[in-house]
Amino acid sequence: MKVSAFLSMMVSSLLLISCASGSSSNNNTNQSYVLGTLPNGASISVNQRTFNLSSSQMVAGTITASGTMSESSYTLTLSIPSGGPDGVLIPTPCNIIGGGEETETCHLNFTKALAASGTYNVAVKYQPDTSSARVVESAIALPNTITLIVE
Repeated sequence: MKVSAFLSMMVSSLLLISCASGSSSNNNTNQSYVLGTLPNGASISVNQRTFNLSSSQMVAGTITASGTMSESSYTLTLSIPSGGPDGVLIPTPCNIIGGGEETETCHLNFTKALAASGTYNVAVKYQPDTSSARVVESAIALPNTITLIVE
């Protein structure tokens, strides 16, 4: 009887622990965050969703394109609200070259500059990389944004 009661309590404890651990939410802002998918199939992600800038600080991150991509190539740019921090993609321009299963990376740097304290949503935009200088298409924002918090 004591053995079955002990086993029953152990099973109940394990079940409770496994259910409790699966229900917790993860608010870690330092995990890779998907910004969206390009028309060529590349998944665009940033190494973290939120960047914090304090006085005269610079923060760096990485934008990655991964997955199976068609032959189409795209150029990525940042769209930062007026009055916000300065941001740059390196190399400039940040080109995502299509054609196969690969991973491409561009680095991004944000500096506070003259930005007022607050929260800024930075869009990553893309446009087709065309070989004709006469063909200019408007840049389209990926659906998810990067959050910059300026203190």
